[in-house]
Amino acid sequence: RISGLIQAGRLSEARDLCTSLCGKTPQDADNWFLMGAINGQMGDYPAAEQCCREAIALQPDSAAAYSNLGSALLLQNRLEEAEAAFASALDINPGDAQTHNNLGNLLRNRQMLAEAAECYRKALALNPDFAEASNNLGGVLLMQGDLEAARTHYERALELQPDYLDARINLGKLQFRAGDMQAASDTAEIILANMPQHPGALLLLGTVQQQKGELQEALTCFERALQQQPQNAELYFRSGLILNQQGHSQAAAQSFRQATGIKPDFAEAWNGLGAACMHMGKLDIAAQAFQHSISLKPELADAHVNLGRLYTTAGNPDSAVQCCQRALKYDPDNTRAYLCLGGTYKIMARYEEAEECFRKAEQLSPGSVEARAGRANILDAMGKPMKAFDILQPLLDEGIRSTLVANVFANISKDLDKQHEAIAYIEDLLQDQGIGANARRDLYFSLGKLYDNTGQYDAAFAKFSQGRNQVSDGSNPEEDLRLLDNIRAAFSNEQMKSLTTSTIETDRPVFIVGMPRSGTSLVEQILASHHAVFGAGELLYMGDIAASIQGITNCSSIYPACIENLTVSQLNELSQGY
Repeated sequence: RISGLIQAGRLSEARDLCTSLCGKTPQDADNWFLMGAINGQMGDYPAAEQCCREAIALQPDSAAAYSNLGSALLLQNRLEEAEAAFASALDINPGDAQTHNNLGNLLRNRQMLAEAAECYRKALALNPDFAEASNNLGGVLLMQGDLEAARTHYERALELQPDYLDARINLGKLQFRAGDMQAASDTAEIILANMPQHPGALLLLGTVQQQKGELQEALTCFERALQQQPQNAELYFRSGLILNQQGHSQAAAQSFRQATGIKPDFAEAWNGLGAACMHMGKLDIAAQAFQHSISLKPELADAHVNLGRLYTTAGNPDSAVQCCQRALKYDPDNTRAYLCLGGTYKIMARYEEAEECFRKAEQLSPGSVEARAGRANILDAMGKPMKAFDILQPLLDEGIRSTLVANVFANISKDLDKQHEAIAYIEDLLQDQGIGANARRDLYFSLGKLYDNTGQYDAAFAKFSQGRNQVSDGSNPEEDLRLLDNIRAAFSNEQMKSLTTSTIETDRPVFIVGMPRSGTSLVEQILASHHAVFGAGELLYMGDIAASIQGITNCSSIYPACIENLTVSQLNELSQGY
């Protein structure tokens, strides 16, 4: 009965039944082994680990239990313990194809793809009809970019086991990656027709819908999948991306936090958390999240771009440029990096370089509305509103509805005597309920200026008021109080006496500390009038240092708790860097 429930994708019911069985016959190793397998399928890897340990305690010579224990540890990113469990399994049974397959999974997680492929091939040599190993070999080949070879192994796995859902879902992922959205959607629908709550199929279908812009439908898929796999970090991550795109930044941040809580080394989720916090105006927390994401995965270009956008927002364009350049070092064809760089160069009045960046972005993503609107914005800044309109007009004629187009159109409309057309465009755009609060605020303010310029003062005042009502400080008093409590605890008098300190001493930096609007800028200006003093302005370097500590120390806790793990050499390096 339990096996039937598992095959039907009714994992919660299967676990409940198996829990009852383990309670009635706690000395049966097979029941614990099965319970561990169910927990593993549901994504509850700590519970899977515990069940495997119970099975091993009852049956110490079970290679299968050791192998599954290794898999549960692997999925918790406890690689050394996982490797030891696999070694124990192979000591008991060196010819166990399943363990060679599981060891391949570990090597794949370490990005040792060639070695992982060799393990899967060894498993297939021991058991040529091993569908799981064929499926996993397809996964490694897909990661290596060999889509056709990957497809061959997925299809072989399905030939061996037609009801092998993981292989079918992986084939759907391959179809998605190859750009065949319809085939990927069809693959998911085939599974869901028989198992409406299958989490893997719901994740695949939701991902396709997300790519097609069907955000609410995708979010519904992810929510349904989370009912079956409440410990699946990928589902929380995907949900967070949609919520952030819909303008629900606080809910998005919560989803990203759940993802990182389940999988602390999930760099993309930390990057998503930073984006959500930045939308809420929490730049310090956002900076920490981006920095931690980069420390986990330095080649994640998107995190560098987002940090660059943050620096631009914070008035530090030089650092923003450096971030974008680092992103392009890792991903030379990153459109977002060129868009961010173009926007930053505009702020720095480096218009020719900005225009070139937007041209490059358009070359990489032909038809990109953001790239075309950005170039039009540059031409407007260079005093060429007619040329700017020449770029916008095709977008307007095509009926493109874009906040970027709207804001540029509003800026140039006065010079072209097209303010009434701009008003009509923005009023129509504001009917779109999918526009986020920040973008809606900017549109209302642009509309207010247009009404003001055309002498419609009551309408202008109404639009400015509506724009003001869109502004949300994104505050979370409980979170802020918790952070302050953590800082006080980390830097108490007693803690300060025990904390490791740097051996580098200097009196060069002069810190000016005060509450907002208390005159700190004036004090800086007075001091900077002395020839030996340079006023550096409000810098983000200290925040950057704080955000980097978790990655430097490999600590599971974020700042400030992670400061206890700093060594003297690490502190000296941070000090020298500052």
